[in-house]
Amino acid sequence: MSTSTLNIKPFATDSRLLNYSNIPPFQPTDRLKHPQHFLTPTHRNLNFNTMNTTGMITSTTLSFGRTCPGTLMQSLLKNHPSAVAALKTLQTSFSHRQVTYQCHLPCPDLRIAHNFVTSISALEHLSVLNYEADGSVLWPAVLHHAKSLRRLGIHSPPREHSHVWTSEIIKAVGAGFPVLTHLEMDLPLEEAEGLVSAESNSESPVSEMSAASPMAVELANLRRLESLHVNIPLLDEESSFAGEHTWNAMGSISFPDPNRGTCGRLAKVIMGRFPLDAALRKLEVRFARRCWDDRCQFYTVGYSVRVERGEDGSVTVEDRGNWVEYLVKWPEYGGVLWDLMQEYQQS
Repeated sequence: MSTSTLNIKPFATDSRLLNYSNIPPFQPTDRLKHPQHFLTPTHRNLNFNTMNTTGMITSTTLSFGRTCPGTLMQSLLKNHPSAVAALKTLQTSFSHRQVTYQCHLPCPDLRIAHNFVTSISALEHLSVLNYEADGSVLWPAVLHHAKSLRRLGIHSPPREHSHVWTSEIIKAVGAGFPVLTHLEMDLPLEEAEGLVSAESNSESPVSEMSAASPMAVELANLRRLESLHVNIPLLDEESSFAGEHTWNAMGSISFPDPNRGTCGRLAKVIMGRFPLDAALRKLEVRFARRCWDDRCQFYTVGYSVRVERGEDGSVTVEDRGNWVEYLVKWPEYGGVLWDLMQEYQQS
């Protein structure tokens, strides 16, 4: 399915990023035409022609963890095209650059990642950790599987300032993904705070909430969803959902507890936007932020509230505890992904 079919406009202002939906399948001879894309440190020794990827795909599920390994993707496409085509579940990061403490192995030319995803015949489950500023490269690859995807998750960790999710995209997902029953997406902090404020202070909260969060309006129209996961990326500064997070290089850290009452109210507000005849029964709202550690290292943590709606319309709210790390783990020591990461860092 093309972007024009769903009326999705590209978001990037850089014209070089606007035509990725029409990229032809990658050919090995392209290395000679565009050497600048492939002569990066990642490709010098462990190139896709010589990598041993035997046994890398042993089922219809494949996970790249917190990496976007373009070299490995090329090797799998070259040596195991039928196994790639048969994949049903894929988890990957999506980044053209290295992201400190997040994505140590990027794909400098994201057309490689695009070609890998679109070489799969009919994905049913797709989970993406996104580190790109917009969706002009990612969404054309996702839309390729619009008719088959049952579970879709695209999450940009906090501080990445991504605009992959918009009200227009949510509307397009509702119109073009007929079998989708689970969705994970990001809701901007500004819209989340607007929803809580409108629910608390307005004499006409329904109209005020619609104005405060256009994305929540479109979400409520996804009547076929059975479960929904909404991420709220928080800043280090104080918000309605948590206090200010401070730190210094000496390891003095102030990491405040979440404002549980406000977090729970937001979860109930989002669930309340869905009509009773909608299929949605389970909603989880995760408030995500980075946590600074000694020597200014950081990791990503989240605090979640879960809401379940009964057949009679009754709602139960569950506090999921405190801040915990939630991102997928690093690749295992000694594997191909680990070797690629080590080579990239050493170079």
